[in-house]
Amino acid sequence: MTPPSFTVPAAASGPGAAAGARPDIVLIEMLGADVRSAYALADAFRAQGCHVCLAGHPVAALPLEAGAHADTIFLGPGAGMFPLFLNDFRGGLPRRVYAGAPPGYGSAPAADCAATPPQPPTTRFFYL
Repeated sequence: MTPPSFTVPAAASGPGAAAGARPDIVLIEMLGADVRSAYALADAFRAQGCHVCLAGHPVAALPLEAGAHADTIFLGPGAGMFPLFLNDFRGGLPRRVYAGAPPGYGSAPAADCAATPPQPPTTRFFYL
């Protein structure tokens, strides 16, 4: 999904993860309910002048809240949106919001959340 012209180093999340790092782009994918730590990480990178992107279910559920902690948010599956974002970023005009869904997504049945066992909160982030 990331073009070869971009370097994506491994990154660890948690307190102090932003210390000493100065990437151009930070993508934080929020996978659970622990939005506070993800927002704190996003705010720390933004304070250093990094372009922060947020994605994941919490972002889609509360885009205005997420947008307060990011330069760009992704709503929906990012496979088609991320390369477009990178192209826009290279051109100096990244959008605030990228939204989209794969073909046929609108006809998919609704998820039965009651049948899904609770999962521990997880946050992953990558920087470019």
